[in-house]
Amino acid sequence: MERALLLEYSRCPPEFHYALRKGALLEQCRRALVTAKRSWELPSRAKVFVHPHQFEETVDLLDKLDLVLLKQHVVVVESLEHKVIASLSDLGLNVNILVQGFLQQAAGAGRAAACPREEG
Repeated sequence: MERALLLEYSRCPPEFHYALRKGALLEQCRRALVTAKRSWELPSRAKVFVHPHQFEETVDLLDKLDLVLLKQHVVVVESLEHKVIASLSDLGLNVNILVQGFLQQAAGAGRAAACPREEG
C-alpha cells in the first residue's frame, strides 16, 4: 500500500473546508471516491484523500490506530499530498501543518502505528 499521511492543521476556518470540498485540484479524487461509494469526509469532518482502491485499507488502519480525528485533520496518500497542499496554499490564510506523520501497518502483525514524518 502507498503510504498515507496524517496532517493536522493549526486552523480550519470555513475557507479551509471549502478548498478541500470544492477545490478543482481535488475534484477528480472526490468524484472517484463518491463513484466508488466511499466518503472522502468522515463523520468527524476529517478529510480522506486516497484512491478508491486504497480507501478501505486506509480506514481500517485508522480504526486500528484508534485515533481521534477532528475537522482539522487530513489523511492523504503521498501521490495526492501535493494537491492538498496546493489547494490550501492559495487561501492566503495562516494555516500551518502542526503534525505530519505516516500511518503504517506493522508487517504481518496486525498492529498499526503513526510515525513522525522525517524530512529529508
